[in-house]
Amino acid sequence: LEGVFNALPNEQELDYFDSYFKALKEISTKWNEQQSERVFNALIFVSKHSINTNNDEDKDRKLVELLELISTKLNDKQLYLLVINLLERAKKKCVYYVQYALPKISEDMWKRAIICGLKENIQMKNENTLMNKQNSNNRICKIDNDTSIRLLVFGLMIFNPRIQLSFDENNTNFDDLNELIRYCDKQAVEWKFPTHQSKWNNSTIDSDIQYPCLNNEIEQ
Repeated sequence: LEGVFNALPNEQELDYFDSYFKALKEISTKWNEQQSERVFNALIFVSKHSINTNNDEDKDRKLVELLELISTKLNDKQLYLLVINLLERAKKKCVYYVQYALPKISEDMWKRAIICGLKENIQMKNENTLMNKQNSNNRICKIDNDTSIRLLVFGLMIFNPRIQLSFDENNTNFDDLNELIRYCDKQAVEWKFPTHQSKWNNSTIDSDIQYPCLNNEIEQ
């Protein structure tokens, strides 16, 4: 996809994306899992590249529209990567088409992306701990990268602050959701917002809007 796109003259770029969008819309209902994965990988590769380049806004808008088109057909890992990609765009430059796409993510899709991200983060930390034990003399370990979780929390608090998660659903455990609470609290402190389980008390907006919380009391 990127090779074909880059080979086109500038004046043909939008026509190419318009054609690609129409074609995907027609055939996406007939994809099998392998075909869906190949299309997603191609689109997310181009989209990641475009975030850090000076491509024009029309091209980026079409990329976001293409990703949005296939969003309901993604597995949990792909959905997580898609949400992270959109949030990276939003944090760098939240243009109108990203602002439009993010609120359309359903609560169920947010839950799937968050749970996938938390599990990956926990797994990475466990791998780091194991590597540290195995290499105690040399202290060789992976770098613990929490950038993705911070992005998820950033998006969650802006676009779905009332989401409720249960630690007994989707095989989510105590550690997973406590990790989410810790990151939410860090972001809340940075923004000078109320922290865990507190409420907003601003008479100019809906009164007693809850901070993002769990519907199970897993912390005392």
